[in-house]
Amino acid sequence: MLLCQTCGMPVESDITLADEAASAIAIEEDSVNGADTVAYWYRPELELLSNTVDISRQATKLARATYLPQVLLSGGYLMTNPNVYDGFTRKFAGVWNVGVVVRIPVWHWMDGTYKVRAAKAATTIAELELAETQEKVDLQVSQCSFKLKEARKKYAMATKNVDKAEENLRCANVGFKEGVLQTTDVMEAQTAWMQAQSQKIDSEVEIKIAQVNLKKAIGQM
Repeated sequence: MLLCQTCGMPVESDITLADEAASAIAIEEDSVNGADTVAYWYRPELELLSNTVDISRQATKLARATYLPQVLLSGGYLMTNPNVYDGFTRKFAGVWNVGVVVRIPVWHWMDGTYKVRAAKAATTIAELELAETQEKVDLQVSQCSFKLKEARKKYAMATKNVDKAEENLRCANVGFKEGVLQTTDVMEAQTAWMQAQSQKIDSEVEIKIAQVNLKKAIGQM
């Protein structure tokens, strides 16, 4: 019901899982190497902080440029008919005009220095926030990668235990048919086989959860 509510479906909806009728959960291979690098491209918070740093750097340049010498060059061409420069003769004539404006801030009561320092401080703060977030993301990705590796180790061990339990159950059935073993021995072998199968299913589910957590940490979900 909670899943249906989260998905926006009617609470009483019947949900059928894709692998519900499968005898074993499909465990696909995944690449753990370079996951922290992939996270830099997909995590929205890292992209947002990176854009904040770029904007802050541009703001610092803008604050510095405001108090630098400024040069303005202008030019134009004026054409008239009749020609006012030749007794109002009825023909086209014109004149060029060029102008240069230079603005040099001489004294601004240290206002520019304060603004540039404040912009640099804001850039430094944004860079520290980005570095801290990157460190946290690296830690999260490393933890998820480690849990995925541990889950795969548990799955490999559970698979071996299932093979041993199947062989033990086969030997118990053969011994029971030959009259060497008792019914309790077969039941114990069946119980051990069920426990091994249950542990294998748990390990498969653990791998799936670890894969989802890793993709979420990378930013692909």
